[in-house]
Amino acid sequence: MKKAVSLSLGTSRRNFRVCLDLFGQRVEIQRLGCDGNLALLAALLQSFDGQVAALGLGGLNFAYRIGCKVFPVAQAARLRRLVRHTPLVDGSYLKDTVERWLVEYLAAEWGVAWPGLRVLVVSALDRFGLAEELARRGARVLVGDAYFALRLPLVFPSLRSFSFAAAAFLPALRHVPLTWLYPVGEKQQRAGRTVWPLYRWVQAIAGDFHFLWRNLPARLEGKIIITSSLWPEEQEVLRARGAAMLITPMPAVNGCSWAANIWEAALTAALGRPLPELGREFLRSQLEEAGLRPRVEVFSWKREQWQT
Repeated sequence: MKKAVSLSLGTSRRNFRVCLDLFGQRVEIQRLGCDGNLALLAALLQSFDGQVAALGLGGLNFAYRIGCKVFPVAQAARLRRLVRHTPLVDGSYLKDTVERWLVEYLAAEWGVAWPGLRVLVVSALDRFGLAEELARRGARVLVGDAYFALRLPLVFPSLRSFSFAAAAFLPALRHVPLTWLYPVGEKQQRAGRTVWPLYRWVQAIAGDFHFLWRNLPARLEGKIIITSSLWPEEQEVLRARGAAMLITPMPAVNGCSWAANIWEAALTAALGRPLPELGREFLRSQLEEAGLRPRVEVFSWKREQWQT
C-alpha cells in the first residue's frame, strides 16, 4: 500500500486517515493540521520525507502566478527545501487543471451559460486558472484578493485590472508571511455573517472555502458556490443560507471536500510520478476513466435560471 500525507497550517480538527483505490493502487491518505504552527509543520515535513510516497503542503502556495509570470513565495520555498526525497506538492497543478475543466463541464453538463455571468473569485492568486477560464468564456469576473486576503475595501472589476496591480505588488507581497493573508488554525472555524452589497449583485462565488467561510454572506439566495475544503456541516450552512448549488472540482469522500494538495498528493502516490510530468491531457483522461468527476450538489437551482 502506498501512503500520501498532507501537512497543513490549517486546523487539526480536520485531521483524517482513509484508504482509497486509485488507478489500481491502494493508497492510504492522511491529513495532519498544525494549527498555524510553522515550526511544527517544518518538523513534520522533515520527519515524513523519504517515508511516504507523496507529501502535500496545505495552507501555502509555492508560488503566485499571474498569466505567464511566476512569483515564488519565500516562506513556502524555505519549507520546500526541507524535503529532499519525497515528492512535495501544493495542489496548484491539480487546481489549474481540473478547475479549467470544471468551467467547461458546468457549461456542457449543467447548461451554465457563462457569458455575462457575474462571478466573484475570492482569490485569483490562489485560483488564477479558474479565474482565467471563466473570463475566457465570457463571465464577468470580479476579483476579491484585496478584500479577502488584505482586508481592504476593494474589489477589482476585472481579471485584467487585477493582473496589472498584482504584477506591481507581488515582488514585495511574496515575502509577506502567508499566515497574514490566509486564515489558518482556529481562524478556519469562524463563520462570518457579512452583509456586503456586492454579494447581492453577483450570481456565483468561487474560491477557497476558508476565505469564504469567514466572510460568508448572511443570505446566498440563488447563488452558485464553486469551492473546496469544506465538510458536511459547512455544506448545510450554505444550504440554510439559500445557496442554489454547491460545486467542488473533485468528488467528496465521506461527505468531505478535500483541499487540492491532498488530492494531488494522493494522485501522485497512486500514479508514481509528479502530475506535471504526466501532462494535463493524460491527467484529465485518467480522472475521467476513474470516475473522479466534479461534485455537484443541487439545493434550489433551476437550469433556465442561468441560461441566456
